[in-house]
Amino acid sequence: WYHDAVIAMKDGGLIAGVGNNKFMPDGVLTVSQFCQIMARATGLGTGSDEAGYWAAGAIKSCVEAGYVVANGDVVPANYDIPISREAAVAAMYWASGRSVEKGTIAPEDIPDYASISEAYKSAIVGAYNCGITSGVDSNKTFSPKSSLTRGQVCQLFYNMKWTTPKA
Repeated sequence: WYHDAVIAMKDGGLIAGVGNNKFMPDGVLTVSQFCQIMARATGLGTGSDEAGYWAAGAIKSCVEAGYVVANGDVVPANYDIPISREAAVAAMYWASGRSVEKGTIAPEDIPDYASISEAYKSAIVGAYNCGITSGVDSNKTFSPKSSLTRGQVCQLFYNMKWTTPKA
């Protein structure tokens, strides 16, 4: 289900494999990896910091832009952790600049809406209505606290038609 999205993201230069010609679509995506993809897709700054942390520039850019919630100092221990579905999808919605005042999907259409963190609720409903996500099953279940996989993030970016770096 994620094949076309992975190929588009790889060919577009937004994501690479993990080495040895492997992609690991079921591998868990970290906040730092997500920020790197998001920064490239939206034209934000990337790069290492003075200490050599490879994702520092992308994390700082995504936090400053308001896409990602800060998690303390920009060090691996704070950002090389799994990103939740709710944090990633909300970030994509905010970065898209799209606004959905009233769509066809309402909170009551998302079975686990009550388990979405308050800060993300309106963004998640907006993301459903913008086509960023349709949930994890045919019932529109969102699974907000679950980790996001590499295959899932490719599909989300593909849904947005964000498959190449923004200049």
